[in-house]
Amino acid sequence: MDAKHIIARLDEEKPEGVENEAVEQVAFADCVLLNKTDLVPEEAELLEIERRVKELNSEAQNIRCQHNKAPQHSC
Repeated sequence: MDAKHIIARLDEEKPEGVENEAVEQVAFADCVLLNKTDLVPEEAELLEIERRVKELNSEAQNIRCQHNKAPQHSC
């Protein structure tokens, strides 16, 4: 997930009967890679993003990434 834009995608209103793909992806994930964390200006904002993800899926592991590089053996 693109950390800079994920909140907007999670909050995106969809027409009746259409699922929010971002919410569905987070809800069913085992691991959420939050990419582009270097573009999020404040640590507090990253913590809020992680809180929102945990709200949707408390079991998923959140991994912060930059430049599309995840830590080895992260998930």
